[in-house]
Amino acid sequence: MAGAEEASLRALTRIEQVLPSRLRHQVAALKGAVVAMSPGNGSTVEVDGKDLASVAFGVQSDPGDG
Repeated sequence: MAGAEEASLRALTRIEQVLPSRLRHQVAALKGAVVAMSPGNGSTVEVDGKDLASVAFGVQSDPGDG
């Protein structure tokens, strides 16, 4: 679907602007800890959202992070 990535980013930006501060920080942590994966080899990976959030918040709050 052409243009879907750009439209998604614009929508996310708008949503982030109206989120309470606590949730903005959580969204920022998730954005900083995830990488988009291309389904080029036909395989898919499912990750539980709670697990992903736990890792993202842990990475964000790591005291060894320069």
